[in-house]
Amino acid sequence: MTIRLSQLLTQPVRGDSGWTHGTVHDVRASRSEGRATVTALLVGKSALRERLFGKASVNEASIQGQGTEIPWEAVESIEPQAIRIKEVS
Repeated sequence: MTIRLSQLLTQPVRGDSGWTHGTVHDVRASRSEGRATVTALLVGKSALRERLFGKASVNEASIQGQGTEIPWEAVESIEPQAIRIKEVS
């Protein structure tokens, strides 16, 4: 399935319980043979900070807190109003 980055960025991420985990601010991806494959969604304020200013050092990360990294395998569906994920119980 081909997905545009614009379909992911700024979308809220909701679990199957209905809980909102945050907004997608960036993604992690791996690249091979000229194609990028999304491996994780980065949500939360720290993810936005990382997108704008780069990854924090170990000392800064402990002060700023970590954004949430949601593995791509947890994504169940991409809906017009939210990205739905399978939550681990």
